[in-house]
Amino acid sequence: MAPHGVEPTYLIAGPADSVDFAKMEYLGELIMRNTPNVYVEVHRLHPEDWPTYAREACARLGFVRHADGHSPFAWTAAGYLVGDATAFGTDVRAREPRPTLGVSPWA
Repeated sequence: MAPHGVEPTYLIAGPADSVDFAKMEYLGELIMRNTPNVYVEVHRLHPEDWPTYAREACARLGFVRHADGHSPFAWTAAGYLVGDATAFGTDVRAREPRPTLGVSPWA
């Protein structure tokens, strides 16, 4: 849960049965633990609800999604689409001042 009045730095959404989504969630937990000014909001959906949620969220946010519609994705509170699990990992690493968080969920 975010501290009162704190906007999320990142928002991630995906189906609960997705390995890529689990990696994104884990990386989000690591970055929040190691960087106090970062908050990651997680939207975990039942796999049956994911396609509808993804389509509606992308339409609402103005994102053009990948054709498959299965991949989890991340975006910023400012409305910038970060992308899939790989893009999220790249974006987090680019913003992280330390060389590593100690554990790589991508291994």
